[in-house]
Amino acid sequence: MTAALEPQEPGPGWLKVIDRIVEKGNCDSTVLTNLFNMQKEWEQERARKEFVAAFAAFKAEAPAAIERTGHVSFTGAKGTVEYDHAELDQAAKSIIPVLSKYHLGHSWETDQAENGMVTVTCRLEHAGGYSRKISLRAMPDLSGSKNPIQAIGSTVYYLERYTFLAILGIAQGGDDDGKYGGDTYISPDKIGEINGLIEQIEQAGGKLDFSKFLAFAFDCDVKDLTDDHRLELLPVKRGELAISMLRDKLANVKKGKK
Repeated sequence: MTAALEPQEPGPGWLKVIDRIVEKGNCDSTVLTNLFNMQKEWEQERARKEFVAAFAAFKAEAPAAIERTGHVSFTGAKGTVEYDHAELDQAAKSIIPVLSKYHLGHSWETDQAENGMVTVTCRLEHAGGYSRKISLRAMPDLSGSKNPIQAIGSTVYYLERYTFLAILGIAQGGDDDGKYGGDTYISPDKIGEINGLIEQIEQAGGKLDFSKFLAFAFDCDVKDLTDDHRLELLPVKRGELAISMLRDKLANVKKGKK
């Protein structure tokens, strides 16, 4: 099965057609350009199909969920916060060998905006040339008296974990002791939706002050924001309200109201 999923070399058909045109002296630049574009489109579609086949084979063999073996506990302005999560290194150990078997690989790109927002993009690539990517963003994690570098590193690790599992469609086992399934914090999917809406607003030419957005989301003043005012600790109802606000903001930006 593995061999059937290996990327194939380009077929000679298009090149033969081009050679014949050149041999006959019919070297019209428009015709050659169109032929090269058709060849390119054909190769891109073949690469996409190879990716889909490889990913389907990977999903059939990869674990459906990763056990939550990591535990986080810290005390903020609102008391002690505790939750369990899947650890990135453990997930990678069980997943990467299966990815490699089907000629798939992943990589991360990290960026930090002027306002401090950290963006992590996870790219899933196939040896045939096709790739997909997903991005999530968050502010540096200042919980636990971290220094600035540690705060950025904590957020990068957090986003690497979520983007890696998200692009592979692999869940975390359990539900954080009910925190996401109950009425406490918004789910990772909702965090992804918030980040996606913020990105769409900025791409459409809008402006959004993330500190003011957090203050709105948590229903507090900007000056009162603390280290536990983070998206993953946003109450469910406030999260839904924040998403509704972002949707309205995006609609207004698209209408020309910055």
